[in-house]
Amino acid sequence: MLTYIPPHLQKPTRPDERPWVLLFLVFVWLWPGIINHDPWRPNEPLLYAALQSVARGESLLAPTVFDELFVRHAPVFLWLGSIFKNLFSPQWMDGYTAARLVTTLFMALALACAGGAGRELLGKYHGRSVVLILIGCPGIMIFGHMMGSTPILFAAMCAFIYGIALARRKVMAGGLLMGLGWLFAFASGNFPPLIFLLLMAVLLPFSPAWRTRRYLLAGIIALALTLPLLPLWPYALWQSHPAAFQVWWQQYAFGEFGGAGSLQWDFSLAYVLKNLIWYALPAWLLAAWSIYKRDILRKPAGFLCTLWLALAMLMITLQGNADNDRLLWLLPPLALLGAAGLDTLRRGATAFLNWFGIMTFGMMALGIWIMFFAVNYGFPHALATLSARFNPHFTPHWNYFPMLLALAFTPLWLWAITRKNIRGRQAVTNWAAGMTLVWTLMLSLFLPWLDSLKSYRPLVMRMQTVLPEELKSAFADGSECIDSTRINALTAWNEYGSIRVYPPYAAKPQTHCNYRITTIESAHETIPRGWQILWSGSRGGSSKELFVLMKNTNEKNE
Repeated sequence: MLTYIPPHLQKPTRPDERPWVLLFLVFVWLWPGIINHDPWRPNEPLLYAALQSVARGESLLAPTVFDELFVRHAPVFLWLGSIFKNLFSPQWMDGYTAARLVTTLFMALALACAGGAGRELLGKYHGRSVVLILIGCPGIMIFGHMMGSTPILFAAMCAFIYGIALARRKVMAGGLLMGLGWLFAFASGNFPPLIFLLLMAVLLPFSPAWRTRRYLLAGIIALALTLPLLPLWPYALWQSHPAAFQVWWQQYAFGEFGGAGSLQWDFSLAYVLKNLIWYALPAWLLAAWSIYKRDILRKPAGFLCTLWLALAMLMITLQGNADNDRLLWLLPPLALLGAAGLDTLRRGATAFLNWFGIMTFGMMALGIWIMFFAVNYGFPHALATLSARFNPHFTPHWNYFPMLLALAFTPLWLWAITRKNIRGRQAVTNWAAGMTLVWTLMLSLFLPWLDSLKSYRPLVMRMQTVLPEELKSAFADGSECIDSTRINALTAWNEYGSIRVYPPYAAKPQTHCNYRITTIESAHETIPRGWQILWSGSRGGSSKELFVLMKNTNEKNE
């Protein structure tokens, strides 16, 4: 006998998901881009130079890079990176990989906190969906695998939103996570992210769902943790390095808005919306569906996410610097909103999302495989010629490990996309697996090609190869020297080269160096009078940054 059960009385079916699959996918996602490559421009060479100064113990509170202060914010990344470098390099890994372990650590913590927030706010099994949506966003791929404080800021925001969600059930744990979110937000981004999270905490009780005794107690615990620790680094910097404190306060204290002496803002809503389309896909698309259904808006999570989005959009659109990393502020609420509506996603929309992901990432993966054979074996010839035009100095060399990794993960993705009865959760899983496949192929098969393109090492090696032996000997014994005012040249040549390049005011073998490395816009640019170009070169495929080695031809400096 058939018995009709109304939909509101039916027990929700348990999603057919295996936790180990999610853990394996996240583990695979975390590592490509972390290991076995040099620091990549534009930010990593400078960060690694500052990290080395901290690792040498030169200044823990006010790091310097070639006599220039590096005090954009609290050097948490530099502290942790120097610890990892001293622990693991060179016995276990190179120093660059050891420094990027900080990024891996905080990205893993961020994803764990985001998943926890999804579970607390939306219910069981939704935490997995939040994590899958996040690792499927292209924007998180970029900052989630590079050196810098951006992963720390992202982890701080995820920890804060998890603390808010957890406060309804565990007051102490929720308060501690909220406080840690405030601390690391300030340490990685100065006052703007801290002010943003404080405003979130203050404005959230405007909803009756958050105006509870537990939430108030959690906020008090967070303040008790934050207030004594927050001023420690600024106060210590002020006491030990007053000049460095003034630089931080006047130029960097308010992040992208500048400092107390140079406050600036802009309105960049069009830029934010344009880049958000690719940066947060498919999170914003799924979030739009949840908002359209309106079910989530009547829940505590709905008010939290909409308030977060409104406040974050206001703050990041007023920032003048055109940097895509500021869009990470929008990722946690978009992922939560997207996960909330997955179970209500219509069959047609689910099929389209799944088909679009399979076609997009499948074509990209196929293209990467074809380009791999073109770059390394010269077939197809047209693509090999195109690759040589972009990176003319690349020399192919065989490495079996990336090939094995690519060959192992490609069939796993093919197995994942052949499952039947695809629902919203499975479509998001396939999307995340496709994004991970493309990222893994790029950073395994193409890692040597990308490294030679984005690293300064080949450029430095080419210059040292063409220098006359007598000039190399003169640089080695100190009878001649090279200086530079360009921070890119200083970081590159002192990291990869055997010839030291001096900053302008450093102690040198001579009062004035007769040789100088600088950058010019093009080979036709006029050089300073009294100087002669001995060598010029650029990174593969780069025409905007031409390095030149010049000799002083003035008789008084001969």
